[in-house]
Amino acid sequence: MTLWIYLHFPALQLDTLYAEHEYPLVIIEGRDNHVVQASTCALKQGITIGMGLGSAASMCSDLQVHPYDENVENQTIEEIAQWLYLVTSDIVLLPPKGILLRVTNMLSLYSGLDNYWHTLSAHLRLRKTRYCYGSGFSPLSAILLGKSASNIIIDDKDKILAAINDYPLSATELDFKQVEKLARVGIRDIKALLAVPIQDLAR
Repeated sequence: MTLWIYLHFPALQLDTLYAEHEYPLVIIEGRDNHVVQASTCALKQGITIGMGLGSAASMCSDLQVHPYDENVENQTIEEIAQWLYLVTSDIVLLPPKGILLRVTNMLSLYSGLDNYWHTLSAHLRLRKTRYCYGSGFSPLSAILLGKSASNIIIDDKDKILAAINDYPLSATELDFKQVEKLARVGIRDIKALLAVPIQDLAR
């Protein structure tokens, strides 16, 4: 069984371009100019991710505002992947914010998961870029736990399953229409989804 680790970088543009700035700063996106990334200083002043720009500006008179630029994150995620090739292989880019690692083949080289993760995380810390992570026996389970900032690295299938069971389907990579259809028949979380026999699920 193949083990995967997903690394999620939630504030890559901010960490790349403005990491040294110690004033309230936000990255905004969308028609309503909502906050998608915020500096530590901005968060301390009560600004939250998802907040509209008007509300954020009303809470902080000296707020610095920058538009979200996906190209910056795409370039940076490639640079991080190249950096990781120094200590691991089998890297899948999921731009603009994610990197998926197939780690099973690396475990014999590092004499186990603990040594592998210790080496990888120490290597990542040198870049001083915030990230969250999760492990799973499928790419989707690793992505779910990574995006949800579970920050668990384990290779016990039962524990991984227990960790994902209570997540709502809206937290998965399923699209909105699929989530809606499943909700109509009473399937709203992963535990309920996995309890359905494959034949019934297909039907």
